[in-house]
Amino acid sequence: MIDMLKSRIKDVRMLNTLSRILESYKSPTGIPIGYHSSQLLGNFYLSGLDLHAKNELKVKYYFRYCDDIVILSASKEELHLLFEHIKEFTEKRLHLAIKDNHQIFPVESRGIDFLGYVTRHDYILVRKRIKQRFVA
Repeated sequence: MIDMLKSRIKDVRMLNTLSRILESYKSPTGIPIGYHSSQLLGNFYLSGLDLHAKNELKVKYYFRYCDDIVILSASKEELHLLFEHIKEFTEKRLHLAIKDNHQIFPVESRGIDFLGYVTRHDYILVRKRIKQRFVA
């Protein structure tokens, strides 16, 4: 991760700060959870996947928030092929594993459940669990 940061960040003070944060984490993998910088570092690390999906794989409808990804396509076969390419990229280049709970399905019948909302062609629903947080 530090080498990736060095290739993109030229400010020495910023690099030193980020290096100290990463070195303070005792695990050989992952980033420290709970630090304000963790979301920034996670997004930075996965930005290579974003670029690969958009520029190399030519994915037209690609959305990512943290580690949740939605890819849309008219072809189920294309989605399976894209999944295999993305899985290979994340394993070989990022040294990450994709959980087995990924799904490929037609969105017309189920909508897209992403970031607390279920989005369909003609309306958007707030997930029940999210609604309950606002009521409580």
